[in-house]
Amino acid sequence: MNSFDVAIIGGGPAGASLAISLRHQGLSVLVAERSEYQQWRPGETLNPRVSIPLSKLGVMNVLIETPHLASQAIRAAWGSSNLTENHFIYNQYGTGWLVSRNEFDSALASAAEDLGAVVLRGTNYVSATRKHLWHISLRNGSGALHVKAKLIVDATGRVSQVARGLGARAISYDQLIALVGILSPNSLGEVVESALTLETIEEGWWYKVPLPTGYVLAAFMTDRDIFLDNRSSPTSYWFKMIKRSEHLTHLLERFRLKDDIQIKNASTFRLDKFSGFGWLAVGDAACAFDPLAGNGILKALESGIDSSSDILRNGLDEAKAFDNYALSMAIKFENYLIQRSIYYEKERRWPQSSFWSRRQHLQSAS
Repeated sequence: MNSFDVAIIGGGPAGASLAISLRHQGLSVLVAERSEYQQWRPGETLNPRVSIPLSKLGVMNVLIETPHLASQAIRAAWGSSNLTENHFIYNQYGTGWLVSRNEFDSALASAAEDLGAVVLRGTNYVSATRKHLWHISLRNGSGALHVKAKLIVDATGRVSQVARGLGARAISYDQLIALVGILSPNSLGEVVESALTLETIEEGWWYKVPLPTGYVLAAFMTDRDIFLDNRSSPTSYWFKMIKRSEHLTHLLERFRLKDDIQIKNASTFRLDKFSGFGWLAVGDAACAFDPLAGNGILKALESGIDSSSDILRNGLDEAKAFDNYALSMAIKFENYLIQRSIYYEKERRWPQSSFWSRRQHLQSAS
């Protein structure tokens, strides 16, 4: 096949959930994913509410069959040095989940494939032009590929590769980065509490979570300019910052850094337009939230399901088919900005800190 109703560029949770939704309705779907799902991916914490979209998609087995840990609580030293706990026993949706993201994403793509979607792994998007249908150029290890589609969907994550190529512009709201460290235990049989932990310091905040592999992920969130002004290597800066924490510094007594620190973009951003004639963006390709929101995968799954509803409701050929989707995305993003500001307002211990002062009120885009 080289002609499809919908071509989805990107096979993460947003792209895969959209593919599954559309296949349930009988549309022909292509998913082009640049990776083979082998490389580690950030975003391993699943909100308890993730069971809702997974159930709607009919793929709860994906969660059960993916290596995971049940997450029982969130602990936070936020606004004070005291570590408080929000236990999921009080959550109507049950526990959270800590998953291996690459395996979770791969399982979702396979679920779409089982329903009849064509999933091309290890395939890069090159370009797309519209001549009644979209003519899409791809490339993989076998060479150049050319396919046609009535609709093209950008699910490429924060790079928004398709949308930007079609003229959309990214609007950034901060400079947040994550300095991510993976730690391995010093001794066999080390027990890791299955809770997500947050802790603030003057220069930013820490995020610690156990992984199903037995490792621990510890990421420090700060602004890019604050990190660059320090003139340290990512690994040196990470060690310097964790030693300033009160609770997480004790990790270094039981765990050691497995590899060099990686820097990941964690900023809040949105596209100036979420859709256009014959195309739309979903998941982080449309807008990305601060990891503090803790619902990146949930947002991606819901975005795939919501966009499929608009596609099915309005058809594939109407110029204004996705106005409702774009309006809904804009409202959700504005609500997120309000909640982000409320949460950052709770930390008032460092009024002279540039990191915290930047977040003490709603900001305009930069």
